[in-house]
Amino acid sequence: MNKSQRASETQSNIKKKQQNQWRKDAQLGVRPTIDVQALRVDLQRRKENINTLKCLLSDPFRRATPEAKSFVRQAIADYKSILEASVGMPTYTDNATLQYEAPNDIPTVPLSGLVPIQRTAYIVKQATGGTAAGGFFATLTSGDFAPWASDISGKVFRVKQISSWTVPRADGGVQQGTFAGVSIASSAGPTGTEVTPIWSENFEPVGQGYAGIITKYPLGAYPLYTANGAAETICLHYTSLGGTGGVTGIPVIFHVVIESLI
Repeated sequence: MNKSQRASETQSNIKKKQQNQWRKDAQLGVRPTIDVQALRVDLQRRKENINTLKCLLSDPFRRATPEAKSFVRQAIADYKSILEASVGMPTYTDNATLQYEAPNDIPTVPLSGLVPIQRTAYIVKQATGGTAAGGFFATLTSGDFAPWASDISGKVFRVKQISSWTVPRADGGVQQGTFAGVSIASSAGPTGTEVTPIWSENFEPVGQGYAGIITKYPLGAYPLYTANGAAETICLHYTSLGGTGGVTGIPVIFHVVIESLI
């Protein structure tokens, strides 16, 4: 190795040590003591090299390798770190107010309907529909969700799961809470997703709790409803079998999990 090569290698090692120190200073929020003129020249050279590499990577007739893209990203990160350290940019360790240059293009941000939420609506209704011959039922409609949709964008929500129980009236016997039947009608969904029909019945022994049924909709197919539109029927919860002399007005408790955007 001749003197010129040794000198070049020594200069390269010095530059690497200096760059490593600048990175540490940038992470700690410390403004390094360096030759300002030399720093400006180095930053200008880095910026020109980065711009050249970015032009090469954006060339449609070239195919950049993952290593090349990674090298450019690292070069940009090094440039930003050295630049911020050189001008004394604050970091989170400084407990200071931060400001950065905004992007040239203004990003898209929804004016409403930005945050996804999930809520469980507690709804109590009475089984006043139907007849003794066909059974009495309570109807859950989209209008029942108005209290839970007051802050929802457009009052639009999706139903994820319905849990409903038959409970006895205060003036009735405990046997009134031993039957539950839930009917989900087929629907093309005037405002939402199509629903496949299903009917299930559940009996609970007397004195061992309340009969109830859980209805879950398939992932990605939660039906869509509007709380302030025409009241659409979501499900019917029967509290008695047809022809068994059921009592009208039996309470039904619904726990309905809804998803929406606010």
